[in-house]
Amino acid sequence: MDVDDVFESIGGVSKYQIAVILASAFSLLAATMSSQLAVFLSATPTHRCALPTLHINASMLTHSELVNLFIPPEDSCQRYDYNLTQCEEENNLSCITNQTEVRIIPCDYGYHYDKTYYDQTTISEWDFICGRETFDSIANSCIFLGFFMGSAACGILMDKFGRNTARLICCIVFIVSGCIASFVPLFGVYLVFRVIMAGSGLAVYLCVFTYVTEISPKEYRTFFVTVCAVISGVSHTILPLLAYPFRSWRSLCLVNSLLATPFLGIYFLIPESPRWLICNGREDDAREVLKRIAKSKNVELNEEVFHKIQSNKDSEECESKKKYFYTDIFRMANMRMITIIIMLDWFVVSMVFYGLTLNVGRLAGDPYINATANAFIEVLGYSTYFIVARKIGSKTTTALAYFLGAICCISTMLLTEFSCGNQDMIEAGRWIAISGKFFASWAFQGIYQLTVTLHPTVTRGKGMALGSMAARVGSMIMPFTLQIQNSIPWLTQTIFGTLAFIACSATMLLPETRSLSLLTTVDEAENFYRKHFVLNFKKNGKMDNELVVKIEMEKQQA
Repeated sequence: MDVDDVFESIGGVSKYQIAVILASAFSLLAATMSSQLAVFLSATPTHRCALPTLHINASMLTHSELVNLFIPPEDSCQRYDYNLTQCEEENNLSCITNQTEVRIIPCDYGYHYDKTYYDQTTISEWDFICGRETFDSIANSCIFLGFFMGSAACGILMDKFGRNTARLICCIVFIVSGCIASFVPLFGVYLVFRVIMAGSGLAVYLCVFTYVTEISPKEYRTFFVTVCAVISGVSHTILPLLAYPFRSWRSLCLVNSLLATPFLGIYFLIPESPRWLICNGREDDAREVLKRIAKSKNVELNEEVFHKIQSNKDSEECESKKKYFYTDIFRMANMRMITIIIMLDWFVVSMVFYGLTLNVGRLAGDPYINATANAFIEVLGYSTYFIVARKIGSKTTTALAYFLGAICCISTMLLTEFSCGNQDMIEAGRWIAISGKFFASWAFQGIYQLTVTLHPTVTRGKGMALGSMAARVGSMIMPFTLQIQNSIPWLTQTIFGTLAFIACSATMLLPETRSLSLLTTVDEAENFYRKHFVLNFKKNGKMDNELVVKIEMEKQQA
């Protein structure tokens, strides 16, 4: 007996539920947009050495002719070291045109950046080019470190203060850190606040996703969490449209931060998750929320059904939920294996998803068009995930997404490697790479839903945090994986494809969650795993039941 039974007695989803779910979901627009800011903030414009000033008649040669004279072919980090003394004395270019042997030197007058697409990025402001690209990779990796820390903090905040309050805290941190990052002059200081901004933005998404999952009736749960994902994808589609007029990274970062301000008030309009309230001994508050839901359906709350939740034999375990630690998740055999597989899936999907996202700047064509197409494909992926998952289940859909994503990565690598300058093959590789984002979106949505469904309410926040933390490890490695393309062009997509095949195989071992009510207690979860997990540890069933009791006794004594 749990909250799903109350929702069922009310008669499905109510107008009130729809309103609070949509209000909460729309608060994702600014926060999730920030996860892909690096596409524009750290874009690398076309560049070359800045040329020494010639105090002669500039009409003698055009700009492009001067570039051809000074810049070696396909080498934007060096220039020809002409002796310009004679040119200045004779007021002509004979010193250049007459020199047959001239040495090549690194850029000594700084760099010139093309401003066709960007006025200024972090790359052009701090010159992270020509042997300094690793600084950009470290910067992007640190941003994903922010995701990691935000995931860890989010799990604790959600379980201690509630899903809605945790969202408010993270939203405030997101706005403040983003505004500060937009103005600081030093890269090190910028990076600190950009890391905080990234972590808090991701935490907002985790809070909203968990909240929507818990307040949605079972039969509508997949639909509403897909709505959250689609809104997230829409925010990524809006980002290029926002970046087009705001072509300086500082103005874009500031605008993105301030966009979250109107959503602070949502905290006062939506109630806390009734599941969290019940599990923290606040039955009266939970009753009021459920009464509002019932009232919007023009029915009365069935007090008998609600009292059965209160008298549930596992309620004592539920009340001690806030005392669970991350280590407790790994103490039981089945939950441990489920969590490890889920963490592997998070690791892979994050590396591939963000790898394909950040790699959009390296694709042929206009970066704004590429980014828009990339984001639109993401929205399409989230939407079609809902349709497919209803037919074949979340687990199978997620495994299929990994498999097809792997095919896209390997195909892109083969087309790029063997194109030999063939523009049709290069263009085909571009669109297949964007298609890989479609299936990566499937996988991302699937692993979110598998995580929140397979973990019981008492560890759900920390389970989501563990998965998200594993994802950030993959994200932190990803920038260096992309950098490999500079020396070994075929290796990056091969790594992505191989890891996706491994994740596909691991996902097939998980239990199917279609039509599954949300698990409430650790004991309930372990019993479910033993019946439906391919790698179930039946021989450890009695031991795990005893361990659950032991953990509970330890919590009560603590």
